[in-house]
Amino acid sequence: MAGAIPLDQPERDAVGEAFFMANKMITQERLKELLHYDATTGVFTRLIQTSSNAKKGSIAGSLSKQGYVIIWINNEKRLAHRLAWLYVYGEYTVDGFEIDHINRIKSDNRISNLRLATRNQNRMNVDKAKNNSSGYKGVCFEQQTQKWKSQIKHNGKSITLGRFSTKEDANKKYLSYVKDLHGEFFCDASELRNPSPATGE
Repeated sequence: MAGAIPLDQPERDAVGEAFFMANKMITQERLKELLHYDATTGVFTRLIQTSSNAKKGSIAGSLSKQGYVIIWINNEKRLAHRLAWLYVYGEYTVDGFEIDHINRIKSDNRISNLRLATRNQNRMNVDKAKNNSSGYKGVCFEQQTQKWKSQIKHNGKSITLGRFSTKEDANKKYLSYVKDLHGEFFCDASELRNPSPATGE
């Protein structure tokens, strides 16, 4: 069952507040009249000219500051990965799910790199925070105990997995826990899968 688009915050930032509030839909039929989608590359190509900057045969899309490919349709910003899902499956998404980039590269919109995920699953498939000082996702140094703490956030709650003398041991605990908890959505921040070439308009 198709439902409203549950944009996460980075997506909301990418397309803007107006689009988020409007939450307007475009049909698969209309999308295929305007654009061709190559599922093996994730690239959209324009089938008709809609403006002087959007000519027939040109690659559609430009990168947002958040790393998503944005495509303008009828003077509105659209997220390319959501258009890809609509193009192939006939719906933006399924109620209660987001669209996850498996290899964590937001501009890689090959259909094989997209999957439905719950909010918790999607949040697991992200790199470690930029301010991470341990080098390991879910591991930080606790000044009070002078130990490396392993922790995870799940369902809005922080869970402490243990405190260890080395950050490597803390990381092992974290990896073991999240692998069991999230299965295929587990993400080792040291690994990346093959990206597709970035596109620009």
